[in-house]
Amino acid sequence: MSQLTLRAGFGKQDITPPVGSRMHGFHGRDRDHGCEGVRDPLFARALWLEQGDERVLIVAFDLLFFDRAEDNKLRGALGRALGFSSRRILTNCSHTHAGPMTHIWASGMFTPIDRLYTDSLCERVVRAAEQARERAVPVTMRVGETRTDMPMSRRLLDSSGKAQFAPNPDGTVYDYLPMCLFEAADGSPVCLLFSVACHPSAICDFLISADYPGTAMRLIGARLGSQCSMFLQGVGGDAKPRTLVQDGQFRCSAEGAEEAGRLVGECVVAALNGGLQPVEPALAARFEEVHCEMAPIPERSFFEALADESERDELRREWARYTLRKLDRGEELPRVIPLSVHGIKLGNGVRLVGLEGEAVAELGHVIRSFFGSGITFSLGYTDGCQLYLPTEKVLNEGGYEAVSYYEYAWPAPFAHGVEGAVNEALLRLRASGID
Repeated sequence: MSQLTLRAGFGKQDITPPVGSRMHGFHGRDRDHGCEGVRDPLFARALWLEQGDERVLIVAFDLLFFDRAEDNKLRGALGRALGFSSRRILTNCSHTHAGPMTHIWASGMFTPIDRLYTDSLCERVVRAAEQARERAVPVTMRVGETRTDMPMSRRLLDSSGKAQFAPNPDGTVYDYLPMCLFEAADGSPVCLLFSVACHPSAICDFLISADYPGTAMRLIGARLGSQCSMFLQGVGGDAKPRTLVQDGQFRCSAEGAEEAGRLVGECVVAALNGGLQPVEPALAARFEEVHCEMAPIPERSFFEALADESERDELRREWARYTLRKLDRGEELPRVIPLSVHGIKLGNGVRLVGLEGEAVAELGHVIRSFFGSGITFSLGYTDGCQLYLPTEKVLNEGGYEAVSYYEYAWPAPFAHGVEGAVNEALLRLRASGID
């Protein structure tokens, strides 16, 4: 039986915001001061894949993240332009903390996003996708996986067993680095997908930057002879680059970001030089949604008291006011948190699995163990971002990843059982052909 030919094309558009745009990633920096310049540009990258009747688009952004509504808008525009379901479109954000505001998240104190920028972004990403489709050529696939010691856990347990925000060399990280290279008939690269699970949060000044993923892609592009690599952010919700560690703390620095990117880039280049393995393409896309229970929501009186409590930090007071505004409009506060899980099968034993949130490293190991063999891209920040996705262990240990739900405007944290919801979605994906 003959194998259907896989076609692939790559497109890229500059999405750097204008100077003065509000930034996104750090509370103290982002409230009242826009960006002052550009350290390195931001891009939207698109990979078009088609095989027989299957069509898939993968889009990666040098941005922090989108909420569900904004991601639906982007994928809807792409689906209309390309003529197929938005469920065949997987988006992923690198999670750089040095980009423009694209979410009502706490660093902007729940203020509206810049519609002029996001409207322009929508036009540019459609352009990148159309460019990728127009450039599609028959390709072969080669895959590989290595490990990187760049991520470091930022969850350090104190004497009582509670997690503090500090470097933990012995903490859980997801250090797998998968890659998939698409090559034209003449051997030239069309696109290289690769993934690392670690926060790009080294840049905290007022200059726009893609952080370490940008550096890594430039280095890999030099090796390939074409700037056609695409970084996909993994399950890096609770990891930061070890290059930022100074005196037992994480310290932001452009130099630390550059060094982290160099470590990743060299790791990928070494794997490329060592040789990747050919794999038969077998394209498929599936999309599942599960619902995670929330802890009990406080009464209105709780938010009223918090909104006026001067000893509380301003962010939590603003969260309370934001929640009260919703109640005053007659809105019902949610009782469950929906979570989308997107599966893309690239070839026999090669798949992408993306979670709609800031997934912690343990969830990457859950996904990897579920599939067992082959090459698995365990991704967070996919098709939007709801909030941190903690495991049972993380919830029990506490710490930022367990209690930061209010920064995403949710009225209560997760109840237990996120792993169960993820496993339910994985079972559905496998049953529908993502294996």
